[in-house]
Amino acid sequence: MADSRQAYIKALASAVNDEIVVCYLGPSAVLWANARPRPANLFLRDGMSLAIPVALGVALSLPDHHVFVMEGDGSLLMHLGALVTAGVENLPNLTILLFNNGIYESSGAQWIPARGLDYAALALACGLHFAETVNVAVELPGRLQAARQAGVTGLLSLATEPVSNFTPQPFPLSPVEIRVDFLRWAQAARGTRVTGAGSASGERR
Repeated sequence: MADSRQAYIKALASAVNDEIVVCYLGPSAVLWANARPRPANLFLRDGMSLAIPVALGVALSLPDHHVFVMEGDGSLLMHLGALVTAGVENLPNLTILLFNNGIYESSGAQWIPARGLDYAALALACGLHFAETVNVAVELPGRLQAARQAGVTGLLSLATEPVSNFTPQPFPLSPVEIRVDFLRWAQAARGTRVTGAGSASGERR
């Protein structure tokens, strides 16, 4: 039996300290925003398949901070090249958390075209040097520690129970709030303006 997305989010919330968390917008984002509201979160609005590329850029820009990125299996299948790029770069401060539930949950629980795919094996074939499957949420904190200690870009495939009755929930932050909160945090963490991030004009109103 796979564990629920909520159980994995709860386990992650108990394990995160000063790490950056990048999250695609969907059920994981709402759960994470409510579980651990913090400026070191970066949420993507309607950025399906872009969580890993964005997290890779964040990890490159802030090498002294570890980055956890949440992605879904259906979203990853839209951009498998992201795994190849992550494997080539092999950053020591990036860990991918893949919710593997076999469905497109946000759009109506349609089955994805590759049910049963071994994403850990796929990640290794794409050039990552650390990839494992996590079957229950209680294992997650220990596997996160192992991934960090490996000193390479890692992927944890989280066996997740599919949900057929997903009801969209309102997201608590606007795009401007997401951008300004994270930009201010990143600039303070780095002690200078983050390359390519622009200014923090257009602040919250």
